[in-house]
Amino acid sequence: MTLMIIHIVSDFYIRVCRLLTGDFAVLLRAGMSVRQAMFYNMVSSVLCFLGMAVGVAVGNVSAASVWIFSLTAGIFIYISLVDMVSSLLLISQ
Repeated sequence: MTLMIIHIVSDFYIRVCRLLTGDFAVLLRAGMSVRQAMFYNMVSSVLCFLGMAVGVAVGNVSAASVWIFSLTAGIFIYISLVDMVSSLLLISQ
C-alpha cells in the first residue's frame, strides 16, 4: 500500500513539474522576462487552487451537480465545434 502511494505521488509530481516547466518555457518564448513568467505562472497556479476549492464546495451540493455536468458538457461541445469549424474554413480556402 505504501509503495503504491509513493508511486502515485511521484507520478503526480513529475507530471505537474513537466507541465509547469512547459508553461514557463512558453511564457519565456512569448517574450516575457523570467520574473514576469514566474509571476504569471504563480497566478495561474493560485487560480487553479481557487477553482478547485469552488468545485469541491459546489460539488457537495447534489442539486448543483446536474448543472455542473451540463455546463461542462456544453463547454466541451462548444470548444470542439469552434475548433472544427475554424479548421474546416481554413481547409476550404
